[in-house]
Amino acid sequence: MQVQANGEAVRLAQMTKHLGGLPWLDMKATNLTSEGMKCAVRNSKAFVLLLTSDVLTRPFCLLEINTAIDAGIPIIILREDDKRFFPWDFNEWKANKVWDKEQRGFVTIKQDTTEWKEVRFRQSSGTDTVWYNTKTGDIQVAAPAVVKAAVSGTHGAKGPYDAMDSGDSLAVRKLIERHRDKMLTIRRRDFEVEALVREIFHRTGHQLPQSTVTEHTPSDMTLTTVFAPGGSAVGGGEDVVKELRETTKGLGVKWVDNATATTFTIIILTGALLKSPALAKQVSTVLTHKRFLFLYSEVHGWDFGDRIRSKYPDIDQSLNDNEAMTYRPPTPSHLRFEHDAMVQEMFRRLYKNSFFIP
Repeated sequence: MQVQANGEAVRLAQMTKHLGGLPWLDMKATNLTSEGMKCAVRNSKAFVLLLTSDVLTRPFCLLEINTAIDAGIPIIILREDDKRFFPWDFNEWKANKVWDKEQRGFVTIKQDTTEWKEVRFRQSSGTDTVWYNTKTGDIQVAAPAVVKAAVSGTHGAKGPYDAMDSGDSLAVRKLIERHRDKMLTIRRRDFEVEALVREIFHRTGHQLPQSTVTEHTPSDMTLTTVFAPGGSAVGGGEDVVKELRETTKGLGVKWVDNATATTFTIIILTGALLKSPALAKQVSTVLTHKRFLFLYSEVHGWDFGDRIRSKYPDIDQSLNDNEAMTYRPPTPSHLRFEHDAMVQEMFRRLYKNSFFIP
């Protein structure tokens, strides 16, 4: 959909062209007709589907997808998972839920208002109201009638999954189900977009030349980390550190526990980090005289809006002044390339150079 993924499609097309490919975008086409779309799809080496909230409800999108299916063209699916935009989620789609941009959440397409009870509760910022469904246990912010009005008519009497139960729509539904465990994710940082495009080329059997930036193996680099103990369940970052050390094994990087003997420090931002005054003090020390990098994980409980930041003005200011990198784990295996690209970018930022994982 042009409205929901216009910027992402253009960014992918620009990177594809930059790396030597020939992208085609229907929104930029001179012959924007049904036949023109089908001709362009049939003449492509691969078809990239950007899966956003409503794309599977649009006739021309379905036309292009079915054309690719019928022509036997390799199809790569990229899923939007960022709730700031128009996300798509397999389980929510199959449960016939739709994205409500006002609530910033997935809601059921049809609701019986008699099942809902209004619940008021007090908190430090005042009194808030939520609606509780006594039958399903669902909780939502907007009143049921408002939700019903917001989504009614989008899919008629059926939800988004059930609506694709026949004809060409069913073929697309089956395609989505087959790709459930191998979908890629839409990314927006330049280095991640490049890694994404390279992975698309790789999946379709096309090899690209290596990047033109200077390769460098950090054989003289000494690293340490500041992190909260424990794993994601308790807001710790131990598993992140373990995975980073495993990934860089054999590259000549030396990991040390003694901060005074290190060249660079990676600060692992997780939920429990700043809850510990001792760890916050370590972070403050690093900020004064070390070359450092912030690496954060929301899965591990990190929240940029957490008020605890205000207790440490120096850390708060440094977070505002330095872009933190998102941690990408090495699993699942079909997204391993994201982890490798993250590590490559991490070292580039630390060393002001670049290296590649073999």
